[in-house]
Amino acid sequence: MTRRIVCAFATVVVALATIIGASGCSSSQNASSTYTLVENGKLTVASDLATPPFEYVNDSGEDQGFTYELMGMIADELGLELNYLPAQKFDGIIPMVKQGVKTDVGACNITITDERKEEVDFADPYIDSNQGVAVAKNTGYDTVDSLNAPGVKIAVQSGTTSEEWAIENLPQATTVNFDDWTAAFTAVMSGQCQAVVCDLPVEQWMVSNSFTGMEIIKEVPTGEQFGIAVSKDNPELTQAINDALAKIKSSGAYDKLYEKWFGMAPTSGSDNEDASRSDDATDASLAVTSATAKSNEDSGNGVLGGIATRLTWEATTGSDEGNVSQIELELPEGGSFESTDVKVTLLDGLNQTGVKASCSLNGSKLVIKFADLVAAGSQIRVVVPDVVFPSNAGAYAVTGSYVADDDKRDLPESPTISVSESTMVQEIVAWLDAQPWVAAWNSNPFLGMF
Repeated sequence: MTRRIVCAFATVVVALATIIGASGCSSSQNASSTYTLVENGKLTVASDLATPPFEYVNDSGEDQGFTYELMGMIADELGLELNYLPAQKFDGIIPMVKQGVKTDVGACNITITDERKEEVDFADPYIDSNQGVAVAKNTGYDTVDSLNAPGVKIAVQSGTTSEEWAIENLPQATTVNFDDWTAAFTAVMSGQCQAVVCDLPVEQWMVSNSFTGMEIIKEVPTGEQFGIAVSKDNPELTQAINDALAKIKSSGAYDKLYEKWFGMAPTSGSDNEDASRSDDATDASLAVTSATAKSNEDSGNGVLGGIATRLTWEATTGSDEGNVSQIELELPEGGSFESTDVKVTLLDGLNQTGVKASCSLNGSKLVIKFADLVAAGSQIRVVVPDVVFPSNAGAYAVTGSYVADDDKRDLPESPTISVSESTMVQEIVAWLDAQPWVAAWNSNPFLGMF
């Protein structure tokens, strides 16, 4: 009897999977290419339509913005009609694109991240961005440090890199999620929240046009790039969009569109704002300006020991110190680096430059050797995935050493990172998340419901 029930269930699963697969294959194929479309002859776009100046609805109820017009140019290059769906919640756009049933692409200030690239493909980046922190004027919150305190509430949009930055860099404050940026900024003006963390171009637009009682107190050089999200099942569409973007840029149309909406030629950051250099740095020595860890707590915002997370470490070399050839980061006893896939960048105001470096592991130490000497007076950022802090709860600092002008010196201790003890259930969840078969299960729209 049991065997019959199992077989019957298996039959139902196969039937449902077949139905779902059939519905997924119902997309019309474009006559002039191999890519498929949700609706023949149209490029269907999912967006929250609430992120000026990129994509938003004006007072007349019309869709507009930089990205909206750019997507229109891309559709024209492809010989398609642009079809924007009604506004969607931001954190639901990637799942929509992944399924490929209701939309062809997602275009809504979607930062290209490794986590999102596991779910969808991205066309070539179409704009660079950073983060900003804004507060209401004359409230006493004039620095980021003043916001990192119990009782302070930070407004963010759900599912964004802004939310990730706030959780990682303001761990003592509480993040409050909103569905759109207008609601988040309104919460700050009404006193419900004390600050908002947002994509810098959006924040600059909001403060200049709608929320003039607010001011930006920090421009954060996160070096993000926005991309158009496409289903992994439709690589031909990704390539077609890339080809269209290349033509739009080479023709000069992209530059004109950028100047129309941002009032300047395309640039990756501010030339007159040194937002990254620490006031605590001296002329003669290296100063560690920041050390944060990404939350790895399932359904929470904390950093758990014994479970891999991401470490972001920053330092400024003194202008009189000499050129730096090597940095060695060391975790406290019980911690470990699990990967040498390290990203190193130099920050200059809001601009970032990638640095070539070789990395090796030595127990709880990570040795980073630069291919070219890092000049004195530089701001260095090191991002290390798969870092494990000690299992016991505590406040842990990153230490180590560095080599400047062939002289090995001790690194100052970093700011401490608060780590909580993980439970057995959390460790099991983390282990399951890392298993390939779990990822394969979740990637199936039907099985992923369970």
